[in-house]
Amino acid sequence: SKAINSIQGASDRLGEIIKQVLDYVSLESNPAVKKEKVDLSESMKVALASTKKTAESKELNLVSKIAEGLFISGDLERIEKGFHYLFMDTLGRTPQKGEIRIMAAEKDKNILIEVERSGELLGSEGFDVLETGQSQMNHQRNLGVGLAVFKRIINDHSGTVRLENRQNRTVIVTSLKAI
Repeated sequence: SKAINSIQGASDRLGEIIKQVLDYVSLESNPAVKKEKVDLSESMKVALASTKKTAESKELNLVSKIAEGLFISGDLERIEKGFHYLFMDTLGRTPQKGEIRIMAAEKDKNILIEVERSGELLGSEGFDVLETGQSQMNHQRNLGVGLAVFKRIINDHSGTVRLENRQNRTVIVTSLKAI
């Protein structure tokens, strides 16, 4: 039974990676973004709720401060998918009983989102990939396919994503234009 659970877990992870790669390829071949009013506050909460089971299984301390009324012009389905992948990537990199802090607020007509986690710091190659904006999947494999999909979606929405290491914590900082 332990072996079956292990095989099932590996199969689930492989299925998720395949799904992420297919999403990335789809974004590359169809970069056009629908322009509709998106409640980013609600979209982030939906994406966060989709990761609840994983967070509970790792006994994580999850703190979120998502301001209400954060709106962008964009593609609701892509935004929710992107944040789901960001949160899943963050959960995967956070150690058992670690901590994740999610903050979203409007500042200077932009929406600033910070996802901070405990655990191993992301190395310089992770910073290089996000800073240079490489879109080829093989250049982003060390970041995780989910984070590559997230970055692509944010770039397609004229936003930015950058990494910071602060006090032994990795922070993914995202900025999108508010409407």
